[in-house]
Amino acid sequence: MEDVSGTGIEITVIAAPTFPTGIKVSAFADDADPLDSPELQIAEWGMGVNGDLVIWRTPKPIEVTLNVIPNTEEDKNLAILYDANRVAKGKASVKDVITLIAKYPDGTTKMLTNGAIVSGMPLNSIASSGKTKSKPYKFVFENKAN
Repeated sequence: MEDVSGTGIEITVIAAPTFPTGIKVSAFADDADPLDSPELQIAEWGMGVNGDLVIWRTPKPIEVTLNVIPNTEEDKNLAILYDANRVAKGKASVKDVITLIAKYPDGTTKMLTNGAIVSGMPLNSIASSGKTKSKPYKFVFENKAN
């Protein structure tokens, strides 16, 4: 029997220069997937005029979204990271280089390297139910170290 429980996952987001010692993330949302990484297409394909299959590979970034409980310490720190990397009139980005380390409940560890934060919510949104919505923070990474 395989136990596929996700309870107990631990994420560390290391962002230099803003959070060089890392942000520990464990206050995951209840209304969105806590850790999400969409399918990553690693190759393109086509057919020559005579029906010959051709395939080619191009590098693509690895996307990861963390959904956290609003107003938690994790949310506050990720919001600082998001804002530090956001550009606006008269505001420059600090251009953090991000490493994400995921420690899964089964003992495995995955590390994503040379990343950037690419989206987040600039303020808290409220659902029609009256509840503050979970906060998604999206990252992209150049590579997976293990």
